[in-house]
Amino acid sequence: MYSWLTYEAFRAHKSGKARYETWAQLQEHIGGDYTGKDGHDNFRKKTKAALRKIQNVYPGLKLGKKQGGIEILPESFPALQSRQTVTID
Repeated sequence: MYSWLTYEAFRAHKSGKARYETWAQLQEHIGGDYTGKDGHDNFRKKTKAALRKIQNVYPGLKLGKKQGGIEILPESFPALQSRQTVTID
């Protein structure tokens, strides 16, 4: 989840546009273990709990309030900032 969020935050920041993925889309990508009648609900609950933990260690992540999934805002900062490169003449 952390890896996906850092990648999407980078994309949102670079493009200047929010990134959004529904719970069903996200579950399809990373939630293969959640199956059965309550699989979708369990995935959403566990993912929301993980999001709270991730936000504690990744303060540059800015999430939107859009319902039905996760929205990563363009105000998010990539987890790792670009380094300045030094050229030697």
